[in-house]
Amino acid sequence: MTIERVPVAKLPIEWYAKIFEDMVSVLRQYRKVYIVFNKVLGKPVVEPRNDKWCERYCLSDEEFETYVHNLKTLVKENKVKRI
Repeated sequence: MTIERVPVAKLPIEWYAKIFEDMVSVLRQYRKVYIVFNKVLGKPVVEPRNDKWCERYCLSDEEFETYVHNLKTLVKENKVKRI
């Protein structure tokens, strides 16, 4: 069994597709695979803060749900059955 954690940010879905293509040969060797999608949260609580970075990469709850739906589809297309 393996657990893969994928940080989800505002990046093109094609970028994630490439990552899953690269991962799938490794993931297929495991009987059970769990993929955990972690949302890139809002502004960091530490200094220095970079507001432009947050605006560019952080997701709202609604955006995260859309990304996760699309990512699940990508994973299933690559024949990884457990999400």
